[in-house]
Amino acid sequence: MPQTLAFVYNTSKYLYRFRRELITGLQETGTRVIALVPDMDYARQLAELDVEVAPIRLRSHDLNPLSDVTSYRDIRRQLAVHNPEIVFNFTIKPVIYGSIAAKRKGVREIYSMIPGLGYIFSENTSATLLLRAVVLSLYRLSLKHNRKVFFQNISDYQYFREKRIVAKNQAVLVSGSGVDLTAFSNAKEKDAFPLILMATRLLRHKGVSEYVEAARAINRSGPVARFVLAGPLEHSRAGVSPDYLRQVEEEGVVEYVGEVDDIRPWLGRAWAVVLPSYYREGMPRILVEALAMGKPVITTDLPGCRDLVAEGENGFLVAPHSVDGLIAAVRRVVADPGLVERFGKTSRRMAEGRYDVAKVTDSIIAAMGRTKSRPSTEVEGPATKRATA
Repeated sequence: MPQTLAFVYNTSKYLYRFRRELITGLQETGTRVIALVPDMDYARQLAELDVEVAPIRLRSHDLNPLSDVTSYRDIRRQLAVHNPEIVFNFTIKPVIYGSIAAKRKGVREIYSMIPGLGYIFSENTSATLLLRAVVLSLYRLSLKHNRKVFFQNISDYQYFREKRIVAKNQAVLVSGSGVDLTAFSNAKEKDAFPLILMATRLLRHKGVSEYVEAARAINRSGPVARFVLAGPLEHSRAGVSPDYLRQVEEEGVVEYVGEVDDIRPWLGRAWAVVLPSYYREGMPRILVEALAMGKPVITTDLPGCRDLVAEGENGFLVAPHSVDGLIAAVRRVVADPGLVERFGKTSRRMAEGRYDVAKVTDSIIAAMGRTKSRPSTEVEGPATKRATA
């Protein structure tokens, strides 16, 4: 009788896009997989992977305690209905409430992934410091029940160890979520006129305004580069205003192309990929994809982002909020096509060495103590809507 594993995730979309290989890898160990998610947007695609989808009510950005109580109760109810032997949680609220609900249900194997620490750990206002203390207490309470806790960068790994939130035998460091090195192959062509790409969820903390200001300054005396911005709008207090986007587009500062179906053509045309984030990232997906396609990257010297840059070899690190640093780095790229080629080759080598999704998936499954019982099969499907970081 196969064991059942329940993923607790904050969207069906990101579960399908970023965890397909992990789903199929676990199925190859003889494990039945179900998904507890707050939407049915990708229920059909998950069903095609033989994943049953069960709805829960969960709002990632809602700070209302009553909403969190509802999320916890829904998770616990679905665990009672499906009776999984294993629970695997991703992102802050699923990790906290999924871990507690699984423990209360008597689940013996609980795992969690910490894909970055988010905006609560990005600022030091009185409100965020108070909220951070609450979140750390909840992490400490919930993660003690986990068999393994996976981290995507060394800074988060060390932070949770130093805070004694997880024990040494619990913590596992992995190289992000990995990338399909065949689907994201080394790009041979780029636009003749320099194209700079930023692709991310449109949150202020991702550095959207810094990107816009850098583009405005660089092209002030005439067009030096084409600046493209891609990604979905975020309907939360931290989201970038649609009015702001319309304004900078009307000025001709940046070209906003929305949430694209396939980011690879844009990556192929780009001279460099920029992410001036001051959000506590795990391992930004767009930067890993940029490495795989042989592109220089320009990002901030912060956890998660800095892990993907060998300074002066495949990209540049700039200080958070530093428009001047961003301007200087972009100007170095657009002024030197030879640098773009050299950096791009180093990026691809780094992707091949550390970020192959097959290797990342195997490392997670091995840490869970599971063994594949049948030959691996490739997960097919388009690299859909990858404009997230």
